[in-house]
Amino acid sequence: GDVYKRQGINAEYGDGGLFAHDPSWSALTLAMSNKWLGEKPNQIVLLSLGTGKTNHYYPNKNSENHDWGYVQWVPKLPSVLWDGMVEKAEKLCHVVLGRRYHKLNPILPCDLPLDDATGIPTLAEVAKNVDLKDTIAWLRENW
Repeated sequence: GDVYKRQGINAEYGDGGLFAHDPSWSALTLAMSNKWLGEKPNQIVLLSLGTGKTNHYYPNKNSENHDWGYVQWVPKLPSVLWDGMVEKAEKLCHVVLGRRYHKLNPILPCDLPLDDATGIPTLAEVAKNVDLKDTIAWLRENW
């Protein structure tokens, strides 16, 4: 922040891991903002490259409606909240840009901590097998 303020740029930064797990909506907002680029939505094309996602399913052994208490829900809350933030950003980008927005975010076989290098072989395997047909078609259509 201070370096930019000395250059006359009023910029504030924060760790995306705290509030913007999918920065595409933030980027789109800045691109459209009159304080930044001031672009019209029909002039914007956005490709979002994700780090992979894990589909979470929480089976309920005792009832159909997940009538759980704190003990059952608290360990699952971080992934539920994070997934919700990412999905919100994706939905908003689709609403504003329609077909001019595309996200490549391969499905991971399990949760992989970002600070654990032992997950690299799994990530490499996912990368080797990801289907890029839709992304390549989207790139050809939009670039």
